[in-house]
Amino acid sequence: MVAPAASPQSLAKARQLLTLVNPFAKVLEANLAGWDGAARKSLSLDPSTVKLEKDYPGISAAALDAARPLARKYLTEFVRTAAEYKADLMAHRLTEAELDEALRFFASDAGRKAISGLFSNADPAKIGADIAVRRSQTGQAAATAEDVRKIAEGRLRG
Repeated sequence: MVAPAASPQSLAKARQLLTLVNPFAKVLEANLAGWDGAARKSLSLDPSTVKLEKDYPGISAAALDAARPLARKYLTEFVRTAAEYKADLMAHRLTEAELDEALRFFASDAGRKAISGLFSNADPAKIGADIAVRRSQTGQAAATAEDVRKIAEGRLRG
């Protein structure tokens, strides 16, 4: 069963809220840093890549440099799609009054400080590297609820 579309007003407010809470440029840069950290760590954990790096110093960095424009293109679309998904979700789950209240808070000095703190509490490259290690050890390649809790508490930094 498909949920009814959110009202245009709610969707507009949710998008405005996301602009405050998840600024596109910051989220994109965080995703790129996470990609870079994960890719570097994954390459360093792969025995064949380690051998290649030994035989051809700098080959891993060159490969990442070559892949970075494609990663940026993919992650730009990912962040855009994720933002639209989040806006739709908020527009469905929050009333217009709740959206207005959230907008007032996150537009305030305290709200901006809270968002700034969340971004400064995380090191996306470290998070990506940790996920790469977890994937190599367990096959699980995703951020966990524990990772998110550590970010909120300011304990997941490089």
